[in-house]
Amino acid sequence: MNVKNKDRNITASLVLILSAGLLFIITWISGRNDLTNATVIISALILFLTGLIIFTFQKNSLVEGEWASLFHVQETINLSRITSDLGIMGHAIFIPETEEKTKIIFQFIPVSTYKKGELTGDSFVTGTGGTGLLIDPSGKPLKEYLDKKLKLHIPDNDDEIFSLIREIIEETLELTEKTLVQKTGESFIISLQGFQMINGCFAIHEESPACCLINPCPISSLIGMILAEGKNQPFTLERCSPKKKNNSVELVYSPVKID
Repeated sequence: MNVKNKDRNITASLVLILSAGLLFIITWISGRNDLTNATVIISALILFLTGLIIFTFQKNSLVEGEWASLFHVQETINLSRITSDLGIMGHAIFIPETEEKTKIIFQFIPVSTYKKGELTGDSFVTGTGGTGLLIDPSGKPLKEYLDKKLKLHIPDNDDEIFSLIREIIEETLELTEKTLVQKTGESFIISLQGFQMINGCFAIHEESPACCLINPCPISSLIGMILAEGKNQPFTLERCSPKKKNNSVELVYSPVKID
């Protein structure tokens, strides 16, 4: 249970307790000693006890967002360091491929640029498409979980993609207070406001802002995968800007232009 669910439970318990108090006041003002008043008093007691139980036995979050946001930090930094040491400096590109009627998304980190063409090799690949690292995106396990649990369907319409991203980040995963999605030109701008994983963003940016672009975190990766699959074209994360104001992160994704 995250902070949002916890707040909802507190609100629900307060509403029940206040409703019980209101019913007690009504019966006291009426001054009647009949079956109707007795029924109202019993109802008020039930509301009060229910609210008290919800408030008392609500569970605290097993893992606070402040801690969970740091789980992936070192992995993101480590791979970014390795690629930089190997001279691989390009931004990660999410590439959709179809295998046996199933859409697979790969993450390609190029030495310089990506061109449409073949990539051969295991992890370090070369070919007409470019040279670099070809790996599974860090958001792959999360996307597979959503596919399995929610029968996730990725639409190809912009508005439907926007709605899906908002629904997943804000409602399903409950990671933000508000998720704004818009399109400017060919770029997709996602603003994660009240982002619960913000501490991880700050930690990675303290090392180097380039880390987020070379090896995006699971959430940034998940959004990139959704865009690549929905639009059926390669996408890259061009900018990741965490801000202390409102604990927000602005992500800018753009389709990769291939000559």
